[in-house]
Amino acid sequence: MKTLIYNYIKNHPQTTYAELSRDVDGFSGDRQTMYQSGIVLWLNMSKEAEDAIQELVAENLIFASVSTLPYLIDGPVLNLPIAKVNRRYKNPHWLPLVFSVK
Repeated sequence: MKTLIYNYIKNHPQTTYAELSRDVDGFSGDRQTMYQSGIVLWLNMSKEAEDAIQELVAENLIFASVSTLPYLIDGPVLNLPIAKVNRRYKNPHWLPLVFSVK
């Protein structure tokens, strides 16, 4: 899974979670990925995909940046308010991340 995700991001700069869900076999699942209390990164990921993303970031192979535009262009967005500041939210907010290789 880790290699599949890395290669996809390498070939598609500014990759969204939506693209990974759509195009990488085994990425989708039943997990909700959280950044911190109240901040949702993505819904319906597999445990393997979640672990692979975390490992790739920890190993400095990929980096994440915040951007809403690629999601609006690509289509799928979460039906949640967008997290505008890094803080704990009472109600879930979405942090729209995109990934690129370092």
